[in-house]
Amino acid sequence: GPSLGDLLAAATVEKGEKVFKKCKACHTTDNGGKNLVGPNLWNVVGRTKGGVDGFAYSDGMKEKGGAWTYEDLDAFLKKPGDFVNKTKMSFAGLKKAEDRADVIVLLRSLSDAPLDLPAAAEEETEEAAPEAAAAEEETTAEQ
Repeated sequence: GPSLGDLLAAATVEKGEKVFKKCKACHTTDNGGKNLVGPNLWNVVGRTKGGVDGFAYSDGMKEKGGAWTYEDLDAFLKKPGDFVNKTKMSFAGLKKAEDRADVIVLLRSLSDAPLDLPAAAEEETEEAAPEAAAAEEETTAEQ
C-alpha cells in the first residue's frame, strides 16, 4: 500500500475531524484543555509519550518512552494494545490507514508549532527519476 508519507500528504484536517468524533468522548484537544478519561491531545505530535502532567498513564505508556512520531501514532491508532502493553486505552483502533492518516493530520494541526510531515514517496520517486534514467542510458550505451 501507500507509504505513511503518501497517506499523510493526501489526508485532510476536515476528514480527520469526522473520524475524531470517535475519540471526543475520552479526549479534549483545546490548548490547555483538561484531561478526561484520556489525556488532552493538544501538541501530541512530537510530545513525550506519557508526558501530560496530571494524567495517570498506564505503566506500559510510561515505559514506552520517546516522542510521539508520525509512525508511532499510526501504529498506536491502528491497535493501541499492540503498540503499548497493558494500555488503559480501551479503543480497538482504526483499521483504515486513510482514517489514521486523517486523524494524525488533524492532531498535527492542533499545535503551537506543527512538525513537518514526512516526505511522500511520489516526491522522492520524481526526484530520483532523472538520475535513474541517466544511469539506465549509460548502461544501455555500454552494452
